[in-house]
Amino acid sequence: MPGTARLERLLELVPPPLSDDPDGETGPSGDRDYGPDPVVDVVARFPAGAVFSRKAIEGALYGDLHKAVLCPTYYVVTPSGCTTFLTSTDAPAEGRELIAAWSVDRGNEYDPEAIARAHQHLAAQLAGLPFRFDCTPLDMAGISSTFDRVKAIRDLEPDSVSVTAYHGGGQKFDGRQVWNLLHAIGFRWGDMDCFQWADPTDQTDYLVWVEADDGRLGYVLPEMVATGEQNFHEVRFSFTPPRTPSPLHVLEQMLRAVAMFQQHTGCSLVAKIDGKVVESPDHLMQSIMTLCEKLAAMGLKPGWSTILRTR
Repeated sequence: MPGTARLERLLELVPPPLSDDPDGETGPSGDRDYGPDPVVDVVARFPAGAVFSRKAIEGALYGDLHKAVLCPTYYVVTPSGCTTFLTSTDAPAEGRELIAAWSVDRGNEYDPEAIARAHQHLAAQLAGLPFRFDCTPLDMAGISSTFDRVKAIRDLEPDSVSVTAYHGGGQKFDGRQVWNLLHAIGFRWGDMDCFQWADPTDQTDYLVWVEADDGRLGYVLPEMVATGEQNFHEVRFSFTPPRTPSPLHVLEQMLRAVAMFQQHTGCSLVAKIDGKVVESPDHLMQSIMTLCEKLAAMGLKPGWSTILRTR
């Protein structure tokens, strides 16, 4: 909208600290490892009796067999000890161990028994190759424990925390004031016709979303705001703690933005956890602290790639 870029900044939102996500750690050779995630993948390792040609293994694994064994992702351990994808633009020429990983994430609905059968089928095929693969059977209890871990991560609460700004008596927020104020406190209008605080650290896409509801469209059109045709019943600030790096820090920054918004509009506020009203924003902080404690007990943190794969 004309003039947005020239607005005076009222608030500087502080980015979250960089995460210590173990995804992408380096291997023994010093190169980055690209291996399976032991938290959400059922992993089968097939060490070979001798160094094997990657191309020879690729030719044996794909085609009808790949579908028959439920399409695992294949990795290879190189002679230098680096783990990487079996098939990629810079895949190694040789390997000394093959890894198959079946993902128990949002995109796959396999059950433990199906993965056990797929592993048996794959192991039988590998045993027929001239590379002397060790085809030790997978432990059924180990497979089931992966499913249990993923379910535990998916069941964690809260999924969403929010603070909604509103005026009593049916009074609306002026659309142009909302547009200018949100941009002045660090949000930008964009995806899905909402406002976002984009993550300057690139650990995720957006840290906080702001949705302005006009009671009709449910989203913001700058051309209607500019002409005064669009005003808003409520303005909702929210984010998803499990998927957000340093969610306590992000909550603090969101509450700073909410306080600035309230200061300039004189609005009332209501806090919610997963859509349910709570007494105050303090409850949001307590719920996130509990989430972090439960993830820590699993050896995880909010915003890690493992969480993003499961929720």
